[in-house]
Amino acid sequence: MTTQARKEDYYSLLNCSRSATYEELKQSYQQLIRQYHPDKSGGSQENFLNIDKAWKTLKNENSRAEYDRYLDSEIDNENGLVHIRLNKTEISFNFDNIANYSCRCGGTFTIHKEYLDEEECLVECNDCSNYLLIK
Repeated sequence: MTTQARKEDYYSLLNCSRSATYEELKQSYQQLIRQYHPDKSGGSQENFLNIDKAWKTLKNENSRAEYDRYLDSEIDNENGLVHIRLNKTEISFNFDNIANYSCRCGGTFTIHKEYLDEEECLVECNDCSNYLLIK
């Protein structure tokens, strides 16, 4: 299994996951903006501006969707070709808690049920450099 460690993004700046609700994002933003306000002791102008930019992008449904597409394309660029994208609910496991999906090369993506404990993960084909992305 290959998992993706990505540079800090807007979600991590707000200490939230990509599945966070609007209210969760807002609450975290409000807490962080107070913490890093430049007028506060120990506040950081750079952190403050980055957090504010993250919130301005993620608070709007359309700009958030566009940003999510950008993150998905970054995963593709960093990890080769994402051949298949699956939602966790689309995966059917056998009695051994393993699911197999065919790759276009003729190889197989082998998914173990414990992979679903992560928010998202990449599974590499057993025979080539293609990936399957699970969210």
